[in-house]
Amino acid sequence: MTKAIANKFTVKLLAIYMMVCILLANFPSTVFAAGLSVNVTANGVTSLTLSGPTDTFTVNVSSTNATACQMTSPAASGIATSASMSIGPGNPFYPAVGGSSTFTVTCTDGVDNVTGSATVFLPNPPPTPLATLSADIKANGSDGPVNLNTGDTYTYSWTSTNVTACQLTSPVASGISTSGNSATISSGNPFYPSVGSPITITLTCTDGVTNVSDSVVINLLATPPPPPPPPPGGGGSCTLPTINSSLTASGTVNTVFSYTTTTASTTTSFSIGASVLPTGLSFNTTTGVISGTPTQSGTFNIAITATNTCGVNTQTLVLTIAPAVVPPVVVPPAGGGGGGGGAAGGVGGPAPINAVLPGGHRSGGGGIVAGASDGLECFYLRDYMRIDFQNDPIQVMRLQAFLKAFEGYDYVTVNGVFDQATFDAVSAFQMKYKDDILTPWGHAAPTGYVYILTLKKINELYCQRVFPINESQAREIAAFRALLESLRNKGTQVNFTPEGTIVIPEGTSTPAQLPIVGKTSPPKGQNLNNLAAAIFAGPPTLADALGCLYRFLILLIVLYIIADILADVLYKDKQNVLKKFLFKWTTMCIGLIISIVLAYLLGFWCLILPLLIALICSIIWIAVFEKHESIKASFKSWSLVIDARVRSILKRNNLPSKK
Repeated sequence: MTKAIANKFTVKLLAIYMMVCILLANFPSTVFAAGLSVNVTANGVTSLTLSGPTDTFTVNVSSTNATACQMTSPAASGIATSASMSIGPGNPFYPAVGGSSTFTVTCTDGVDNVTGSATVFLPNPPPTPLATLSADIKANGSDGPVNLNTGDTYTYSWTSTNVTACQLTSPVASGISTSGNSATISSGNPFYPSVGSPITITLTCTDGVTNVSDSVVINLLATPPPPPPPPPGGGGSCTLPTINSSLTASGTVNTVFSYTTTTASTTTSFSIGASVLPTGLSFNTTTGVISGTPTQSGTFNIAITATNTCGVNTQTLVLTIAPAVVPPVVVPPAGGGGGGGGAAGGVGGPAPINAVLPGGHRSGGGGIVAGASDGLECFYLRDYMRIDFQNDPIQVMRLQAFLKAFEGYDYVTVNGVFDQATFDAVSAFQMKYKDDILTPWGHAAPTGYVYILTLKKINELYCQRVFPINESQAREIAAFRALLESLRNKGTQVNFTPEGTIVIPEGTSTPAQLPIVGKTSPPKGQNLNNLAAAIFAGPPTLADALGCLYRFLILLIVLYIIADILADVLYKDKQNVLKKFLFKWTTMCIGLIISIVLAYLLGFWCLILPLLIALICSIIWIAVFEKHESIKASFKSWSLVIDARVRSILKRNNLPSKK
């Protein structure tokens, strides 16, 4: 008897040893081996811009712990796990002028896949420099301003180069020769100024595409009154007020400006006559100061008059106000494949009015967000999703499970359809983490679009680790924010809607802001919510589901054998049937609980739900111990009935049955 028990014990130990070996042999890629990774570079970087169409470059592929690799773009082909390709002009993989080529490689270790990519851009050549156009006009040989006394004449002259037509556009429109000439102006001519009202002669020339202009200011000084007689008793003289401050000044729209008029003698007052100041500036007649914040750009000729008891002096101030400085919009080159829905399409010119702008509002499909493949990322969500996309139902169910179980949006239904409730919950989630999701884009309201930063935030919260974005995604975000800032600086109204970011022309009504919907309570205990979300998130593919089922069965068999061996060792007496049963299945339940915790900590999300079901079934099996004999008898009777039924069918069809 003792020998038989020992043999039985030995057989069970051997079985459990074999099961553990099988289990370990199927888990190396994610638990016991180094991380699976692939690195794709072009000349050592993941984003390369060529200097010209004659450049060559080298694409290098290196991987860690991969058994096979496949290049998926720019063409599908097999590739070694470590490879190098030299690409030059004429190669089918060489980017077209103004476009790009993305080299995407997917590697596998037989269980998991990783993807890496590098993009090579070939920008358009710089435009051929056009001939330099010029137009120059002078008065009395000077660029001005030119001051005249009453009765004086003046001569204006002009020259131009590389133009096809010229005309005077002020003070009177008139066509003139492109070869240059001169004209003498005397009092009474439309081109002759009056006191306090200077004139500007403007020359505009064109080559049919580009216009150039130049101007000169002519000012007529007031005739000072005769000096008063000297005071009785002799002594003393009267000095005219001579303006000696600079007659040119410049400023910028929306920037504080100040100019002070100074004279060489005592002055009682100042005036600017009929001159028009830029909007936002004002003139002090006592101090002669022009100050304020201009909001209007252009060149303004301001006739400033200083007056004292001896007479007046008038000079023309040429004031130039430049437009506000607008930051350049850096938009990444168009194109770029790989990764599915990856880089932005680019902006080929000014955004049209009422156009949907880029930056997370394109109508394309989703794609895997690339990051550093060091084996530490947790891709809970992989696809971009929107209410009007043809979304992957599995990905939508994962999103809905996260929003419902983790974030507490109870009105969301886990149905695999990106419906209005899902849209509302995504919008609320974006507002809750506005600083991380919306602000980097320049958004002020939610979009309901699960794009780069929304996907990043969900994965980081779920996995409790950093989820990186790649260089092209960072450039896309920066370019879109710069574009919005540029539009706002120009006074263009920008609104945010579920359909995208809309530029509103002047004179139209502003759409109402999107409401903030859903519960946005403070973050709760993450482990329990992560576990709840994982229960809703099944394997994304059939292959993954079969792999999870295989691991689950192996684990279940190992736990059962361990519990059975421990029960045999501790309860050898056959009379302790109840104690042996309770110990065996209690051990099984404890093992299942430990397995659930380990599955969560190690990231085997698909094992959590079946292990939880097995735990519930084990508890029920313990609870109905008293009815086991009747249950076994029922199963036996049903098996006999089924067996008899099968034999009857086989006999009726003259088929042999097993004896």
